[in-house]
Amino acid sequence: MDRNTVLQAANAWLGRRESDGTHRVIIDTYNTITPLPAGYRMTYTDPWCATFVSAVAQKVGATDIIYPECSCPRMIQLFQQHNRWMEDDSYTPKPGDIIFYDWQDSGFGDNTGVADHVGIVYSVVGTNMTIIEGNCNNSVAFTNRQVNSRYIRGYGLPKYDDAVTSVPAAPSITVPNTNIQVGSKVRVTGNTWYTGGSIPDFVKNDIWIVLAINGDRVVIDKNASGTNSIMSPINIKDIVLAEGSTTTDVSNIIPDVPVGNTTTMTEKQIWDYLMSVYNNPYGVAAIMGNLYAESALQANNMQNSYEAALGYNDKTYTESVDNGTYTNFVNDAVGYGLVQWTYWSRKKALYNYAKSNNRSIGDPKMQLEFMVSEMAGYQGLVDTIKNAKNVRTASDFILVNYERPADQSEAVKVARANMGETFLKKYGNVTPSTTPTPTTPVTLKAPKVGDVVNFKGNTHYTSSSIVGIGFRCRPGKATITAINSRGKHPYHLVKVPGQGSTVYGWVDSGTFE
Repeated sequence: MDRNTVLQAANAWLGRRESDGTHRVIIDTYNTITPLPAGYRMTYTDPWCATFVSAVAQKVGATDIIYPECSCPRMIQLFQQHNRWMEDDSYTPKPGDIIFYDWQDSGFGDNTGVADHVGIVYSVVGTNMTIIEGNCNNSVAFTNRQVNSRYIRGYGLPKYDDAVTSVPAAPSITVPNTNIQVGSKVRVTGNTWYTGGSIPDFVKNDIWIVLAINGDRVVIDKNASGTNSIMSPINIKDIVLAEGSTTTDVSNIIPDVPVGNTTTMTEKQIWDYLMSVYNNPYGVAAIMGNLYAESALQANNMQNSYEAALGYNDKTYTESVDNGTYTNFVNDAVGYGLVQWTYWSRKKALYNYAKSNNRSIGDPKMQLEFMVSEMAGYQGLVDTIKNAKNVRTASDFILVNYERPADQSEAVKVARANMGETFLKKYGNVTPSTTPTPTTPVTLKAPKVGDVVNFKGNTHYTSSSIVGIGFRCRPGKATITAINSRGKHPYHLVKVPGQGSTVYGWVDSGTFE
């Protein structure tokens, strides 16, 4: 098998995505593999990065050198068993090599963590790599990385028959030229939200105001008449300026809390800001309870465990990021700010938002604006905040789906909800909801790989990291196949056939026994 055949087969699926169902041919191709890896038949809603690589191999008859799996860790094991594994992160790959990622990589030393994602190296020019990946923002897409960069777990090296030959050029991804800006009045011309899902007719038939823009991702919120609020992300190519559009002062949407470019806001100022956005005291109290648990509502809060190692405190870290003397803010994995943003892509977006608005990285108003825009991209989150009838429901949803701390135990959920109740009592002018008190913790035997467990949850994730996308699944008997103690979703489960479960992915602590 030659490299070009594999690369051309992968390129033929470029642009197939979940939102329009065109990715299904990839899943269907994978399911023709005999026997199916782990005896598991993929569904259209399962995570599918490894499935994409395997389906390409199946499509061209290369499963003897690209070992099919729908699990990244087990695909690595297969390459290791065949002595085709490259552990050295600094290796310069060739087109057709299989690249694996671990999103919890610290950036120091050899990355030996649990793999979360996989793709096919498409081209290498100097130290610049282009990779084609499945399940990349729910589609087949090209990404660009540097050789020996952070998050590379290692490489599978298929035993091709040929040397490297030329491959089709990878197209560049550009944002369309547009006059759309924050505050613009726009009409929706597309049919699909940025995160997938169909856009209803009432949205297409109205005029909306742009709340935030980040690359090709635009958040629209209120309609021009101010009678409706949807807080939803959409691709910039799927909107156009409304006829006779003028730019609206979005302070009517993101109110101007009277604080300067500082690192402090009062609890009441934060409450008032969030109420003006979400208009539900239960949901706002839930947000504040979670923020307090993360940062004590201090916008310049630097994760304490890194202070000694980096030689900074809250004040000096913030100042050094602002003045440019500290340049590793995006990639240092240090939790920062009200939300304790940690993952590199979220910190990069926060940093870019601050710089584009000429604000300090520690400015609480800026962070709240960014948080509101970011939350709009999490499925169901805004609706839960706006419609919650008690603090606990919204607090748990925020903890599990947005904050995603490593510890999501019942005691943690209760503590965060209780803190939310405190804010509700102080500022909400409503009757506090009933929150259960923590029960006495039970000491359990630590789970290990190979254990068969009773999975009681209903969500599995594409990755153990904070960026893992959740999908619905059914509970039941499952086997622990991998553990990443550093991950947000630390356990990888695979269903036991015939026992009712459909779990096949990373799950949270406390969801099985």
